[in-house]
Amino acid sequence: MKLYFKFISLLLITSMLLLTGCSKDDNPTSSEGDALVGTWVLTKIILTSLGNTELSPQTVGFSATIVMKSDRTFTANYSDSDGPSSDAGTWSVSGGKLTLKSNDGTIEETPYTLSGNKFTLERTLQVPTFGAIPVKMEFTKQ
Repeated sequence: MKLYFKFISLLLITSMLLLTGCSKDDNPTSSEGDALVGTWVLTKIILTSLGNTELSPQTVGFSATIVMKSDRTFTANYSDSDGPSSDAGTWSVSGGKLTLKSNDGTIEETPYTLSGNKFTLERTLQVPTFGAIPVKMEFTKQ
């Protein structure tokens, strides 16, 4: 009988902990990505596979600016040796990942971090003669 009461007590305590630890939000807010709203300029490229070697975008002849709006749309402008290009679409964040859905239907999901006015994306870039290189691209809020 003692074993039965211990089991029931343990079951009740566990149930209470689980129920108090869970909450249902009938009106969830989308504040997770609110800090990303603004204009972001690429300020650093970090080559993670090469000992976290840091390069300035100017050194590699690349520039990027991303404008992320509160209505969850974005515009991005890039420039490299092939000339300028742009992209636009919608964005969302969940679980530490940023999802960009371009107007052409392309979807890119990438891990990101945000610390103050620094926003970092983890990507793999295709570099001629080197192949795929993992990098972190650090943006600064303007």
